[in-house]
Amino acid sequence: MNYHIELQRNDITLAQFFAEVRYQLKKKARELGIEAWMLTGTLDDRDIFENPPRPEDSRYYVKDGKKICTYNGHRSEWPTKHAACASEILRTLPYDYQCYVRNFDGSCYNEILEFTFDDDKRGHGYYYTANKDATPA
Repeated sequence: MNYHIELQRNDITLAQFFAEVRYQLKKKARELGIEAWMLTGTLDDRDIFENPPRPEDSRYYVKDGKKICTYNGHRSEWPTKHAACASEILRTLPYDYQCYVRNFDGSCYNEILEFTFDDDKRGHGYYYTANKDATPA
């Protein structure tokens, strides 16, 4: 299933931004003939987006037979057999979420949700999601 959603909103509250993202997800889901929850997992709980229980910034990629990892600023290397996919990014920080997975077959999924306050109540937000099925060789 291939799909893509991208939106940016300025001078908006966090609640308004979440409502706009939910609306766009429901609209895209109707176009695809599926339930909206099948497109995303980030909007289930705004509290978790604001205060993740386990903040982290981790990533890895596979190169030259090694899984090269960075976890909260620390680098390590592992044999490729420890890699579930070709590359992955997981960032769960306050108001900053990203999940990116590129599989060995070329398929990928990417979701980004960021919000920055410009004053006590309003700010700007960015949402992006894309799912690309692998193209047969």
